[in-house]
Amino acid sequence: MQLRGKRVGIVGLGSIGSRVANRLIPFGCIIAYTSRHENPFVSFPYYDNVHALALERDVIILACPLTDQTTHLLNKYVSIALGTA
Repeated sequence: MQLRGKRVGIVGLGSIGSRVANRLIPFGCIIAYTSRHENPFVSFPYYDNVHALALERDVIILACPLTDQTTHLLNKYVSIALGTA
């Protein structure tokens, strides 16, 4: 699989997620993200949940901490939406 031009969804656009996004831009990746809150200073499209993000992306990158809220974040429904199930 080639990276160029892929639609990439990032879960967690904090310091690590932002660095990942910036490294993907030169490859022509189309970035979108989901996070606990929308960041008004970020130009990437924001999705309010992982399922909605997965419906529109080729790849999902997790850049969020493992917590009670993020455990099982990627489930069967997200996998189906991503087209990997």
